[in-house]
Amino acid sequence: MENQQHCTAAFLHVSQAFDEVRHPGLLLKTKRILPSSYSNLLKSYLNESQFETKFNGETSSHFHIHSGVPQGGTLGPLLHVLYNIQGNFIRHIRGMTQQYLQLMKTLR
Repeated sequence: MENQQHCTAAFLHVSQAFDEVRHPGLLLKTKRILPSSYSNLLKSYLNESQFETKFNGETSSHFHIHSGVPQGGTLGPLLHVLYNIQGNFIRHIRGMTQQYLQLMKTLR
């Protein structure tokens, strides 16, 4: 900035983007992209997601969650990207996904 140079940035906020990820569609795509062990683990993780509400000291029954991905971690953005992959690009993303999963293993 001191040298009168400019820096341009664009920010995009997609409201409730992570909430719009439907589990059946995500699982179908991950089944085609990921190794079966990862796909099965993800299926188990998503199928076990539940919530309950509390109001005035009363707690509701448990309800299964059929859409949305976790936010605030590394898994949520990856699942969101996988869900939004279109057509032939799925073929090309498989190698990148496997590299990402290997990286996550090494960071533990």
